[in-house]
Amino acid sequence: MRILILLIMVGIIITSLLGKQVVNVGFEPLPPLIIDASKGYTIEILKAIERNSDLEFNIVIMPYIRARNDIFSGSSQLMGHTPYCLETKEFYEKAQEINFSIEVKADLYVMDEKLFKDYKALKIGIPRGNESFASDLLGIPAKNFYLGDLENLLKMLEARRIDAIWFERSSTMSTIDKLKIKNVYYMNIPSEPIPAGLAVQKTSSGNELKIKLETALKKVDTKSILKDLVRFNQLPTKGIVK
Repeated sequence: MRILILLIMVGIIITSLLGKQVVNVGFEPLPPLIIDASKGYTIEILKAIERNSDLEFNIVIMPYIRARNDIFSGSSQLMGHTPYCLETKEFYEKAQEINFSIEVKADLYVMDEKLFKDYKALKIGIPRGNESFASDLLGIPAKNFYLGDLENLLKMLEARRIDAIWFERSSTMSTIDKLKIKNVYYMNIPSEPIPAGLAVQKTSSGNELKIKLETALKKVDTKSILKDLVRFNQLPTKGIVK
């Protein structure tokens, strides 16, 4: 009897999955947007999309550079988060963003606030894969950036092995809090929010997925999901991370 019930349950699961389009997703860690493959504001948005469409997301956490390369090669069909409409020319030759973005702010982080005065000459840590965009946006030579993952970069900053870090505010401040690093100064650069987006391939199948995602998003209350993110954007333009 138990075997029969188990077979019925398996049959129901298989039947329900047959009508689903599985989408491979590559996400860079970006707390609180992406905490892990099952938690984060953007993860909650994708879960809501699953409830409002025939899409099912297979999420893998990876560095941005790999997520970008996987979109180019076709190993993944969706990636994030891109600097919406601000990626490099090479990127837009092979990928395209869906009509959706989340406003985030980015800051420069230092252990000595005097370093803000001549920040373009500093050795600046940045998560791997973001350096070209940052160089173009900030007017800082690419050679000034030191690449790594966010947690290790923050440990290096605390140890004064690099001068500064530049990255998205909510993820950096959340990680500083997690690592319990004290007396980190921040300064908002650039002053305008940077929209964070999601990208698909620039192919016919990518176009179809783009339409599906945009249609499903119209049924999702993204403002409600992202309401707690607003507090990061409302922080002063300069101060100490608390």
